[in-house]
Amino acid sequence: MKKTITILVSIALLLVTLAACKKQEATQVTKLEFTSKSYSISERGDMNMKKALVFETSPAEAAASQKIVWTVSDESVAEMSGNYLIPIKAGTVKVTATVLGASASCEVIIEPVAITKITLSTDAPERLYIGQSALISLSVEPADANKENVSLSYDSKVVDVDKTESGDIKVTGKAVGNAVIKASYGSVDDAISFDIAVNEITALKLSSEDYIITIGYSKVLEPEITVQDPLAPPTYPKLLWEVTAGSEFVKLDENGKLTGVAASNSVMIRVVYEHDKKILDGARVKVVNPKDITSYTIEREKSFVNYGEDIKVYIASYTPSDGNIEAITWGADSPVAKYEGLYNDGRPYALFSTHYLGGGDVNVIISSQNPTTHENKSVTVKVNKSTPDSFKLTSDKSLYYVASDITKPLFWAKITYSPAEITDPYGEFTLSAEKYKSRSDKTSSTPTDEIKFGDKVVNVDGSISVPVTCTNPEGWTYKIKATSSTGYFSYKDIEIVKKQ
Repeated sequence: MKKTITILVSIALLLVTLAACKKQEATQVTKLEFTSKSYSISERGDMNMKKALVFETSPAEAAASQKIVWTVSDESVAEMSGNYLIPIKAGTVKVTATVLGASASCEVIIEPVAITKITLSTDAPERLYIGQSALISLSVEPADANKENVSLSYDSKVVDVDKTESGDIKVTGKAVGNAVIKASYGSVDDAISFDIAVNEITALKLSSEDYIITIGYSKVLEPEITVQDPLAPPTYPKLLWEVTAGSEFVKLDENGKLTGVAASNSVMIRVVYEHDKKILDGARVKVVNPKDITSYTIEREKSFVNYGEDIKVYIASYTPSDGNIEAITWGADSPVAKYEGLYNDGRPYALFSTHYLGGGDVNVIISSQNPTTHENKSVTVKVNKSTPDSFKLTSDKSLYYVASDITKPLFWAKITYSPAEITDPYGEFTLSAEKYKSRSDKTSSTPTDEIKFGDKVVNVDGSISVPVTCTNPEGWTYKIKATSSTGYFSYKDIEIVKKQ
């Protein structure tokens, strides 16, 4: 009997093993191929804007419950959704399906929607100046045809052409000539043209008839220029700077930078218009040896500036008139001001900035040092400090009940301050808290983790409000204290009790 049972068990195991092997064979794909080696679909798509790619497997049921991995050679042309191909633009892609180790590929051609009409239009004038741009509107029929399939032709020596994100055309004048921009699709085309011209100079005047330049120093000559069309960019050909007499005494580069080389009273320069070689203006240059200034006066533009404003201090006059003004040194004896450099807009001035450093109601002393006598001249400029003269911590109540959500603010601490010119004093404040049981109990402790101060809110009236939360409101009285960086402080007693 025992032997019979053993034989039956063995037979059962054999049957299970054979069934498993048969099932394993059934899940193996021995062949996978597409029903067509090549598919085509319009760029417009079919009724559902997609194309089913059909394949066969052997055995037929092998891939029914398996995940098929699809790859497309160029996803900018088409993409897959299940076994459906969705066209994006005209082109050809290779699509591959892989399942259970077997794979197959097919070619899919996305055919462009045929364009039957192209129209170019613009509101720009027929004449463009060099550097000036115009927008050409490009439309096609049928309306759902892809504008990207339209090709452009033009003379790249005369204009630059770019397509915008909307498919329209941006044209920029580059050189004198006639520019024809042609849009084509097969035998369908349209064209539009522009005359590219020079926005010619009608007048030019140097800022001075006579220049004085010190040996070893330079200045850039900046003429006043009037062009034919003031609304168009000044895209005239470059100016030609020439030394017509005394070229050994100065250097004059193509950008109008004049440098003194040797002393002379007879240097002549001129500006020539490259477009037609017309002489636009000229001037005499006197090159002088560096001379120490023996006396000078300085004056301030303002006697009072707010923090963040620039300070200008002018050299009002100096002797001799051909003295070496560039040799004067500048400085400030206060950390509030930062020296920016020496400028010249008819008379030299030094620029100091208070953008970089802050704090304090201080007097800024600006000095220029005479290189010969080392005599200092100074003026005083008062800089408004960035911290307040006074402030006060206020609130609309002195008794607060615990809310159901202790993460919400129990109250808002409000900081008012003066002077009103200060726009954001919060960074100058430190908020802290102490707690004690009652007003008569002088023993206090610091609730390090119980009181939290949130992010500031700037009120319409210029004051600052800060949300305050409390995680341990056991009937304590809290002293909320605000301290400024200049030593001012204000505090408010807030009693917090449990909600009844």
